[in-house]
Amino acid sequence: MATPDSTSQMKTCTKCGEEYPATAEYFYRLAHAKDGLYPECRPCASESRYGKIRERTTKDGMKRCGSCKQWFPETAEHFHRAANRRGGLYTECRSCSKEYSIAFNRKRGMQPLPEIRKDGLKRCQHCHEWKPNNASYFNRSKYRNDGLSGKCKECSAADDKALYRANPEKYHERAKSWVERNQDRHRETRRIYTQRYRIEHSEQERAKLRRYREIHRDEINARRREQTQTQPEKMRKYTHNRRARLRNAAGNWTQSDIRSQVVAQTDKKGRLHCWWCSKVIEKYHIDHRIPLARGGSNKPDNLCLACEHCNTSKGAKLPHEWTNRLL
Repeated sequence: MATPDSTSQMKTCTKCGEEYPATAEYFYRLAHAKDGLYPECRPCASESRYGKIRERTTKDGMKRCGSCKQWFPETAEHFHRAANRRGGLYTECRSCSKEYSIAFNRKRGMQPLPEIRKDGLKRCQHCHEWKPNNASYFNRSKYRNDGLSGKCKECSAADDKALYRANPEKYHERAKSWVERNQDRHRETRRIYTQRYRIEHSEQERAKLRRYREIHRDEINARRREQTQTQPEKMRKYTHNRRARLRNAAGNWTQSDIRSQVVAQTDKKGRLHCWWCSKVIEKYHIDHRIPLARGGSNKPDNLCLACEHCNTSKGAKLPHEWTNRLL
């Protein structure tokens, strides 16, 4: 009988009907066949064999253990993951795999591994204490079957501190290089952390700020007097916005909003006019059209530039109560 590799004849697959060279490249070997080859081509034979096995072992989202023959949901909770298996799961359930491992290790003279998970609890590999098996007590790890580290968070933190104390320069250099490579990310992370910390510890932050102001009162007053002379617009903005916050008024404004209002109240000849009396002015007061005391907002659309006389005489009156002028 001629071997399949030594002939150039064609062979028809009994399943798909396609013709292929009668060689082991296209057909599996079969010793008791006449030509020594499987009647189906390799793709059809593989699909047929796997399909039959699949029909026997899986059904409606359930998977049958190859050892105990019991049916379980076809998930990683009941079967270990296996990247080299079709379906991505082992054929034996977790309990049977554990029993096999124990028996195999016993034959080799090895002691069985202690149990680390039961009833929703997990035992730390370092302190051997049982703790809830969730991310609140164990750090996440993509290399573990349950997605959690073997050490609890307390033990992991203690180990990290010990490593840091042993070689602090190494960690300083590593942190410094990371910040240099990720400046934007570091800045955003620090901003979010600082904001969250100040909200969670608002009372402590206020007490700390009060103590600082009491100790450095003279320095703060001197700095504010200097800023009032060198940066009057900035200090005016700070004073107005602070007064609005104390009255619980909505909104705030910036110096760019005031510059926009200056442009809006300037005529074609470049002269700035008072919002209320329309007189030409050089120095202006920032006034709220609807006073804060009467429920007005601190938003830019409620601001106007007025002369000193109009601003002081208007006080807390509404526009129609003072000049009969509409907004």
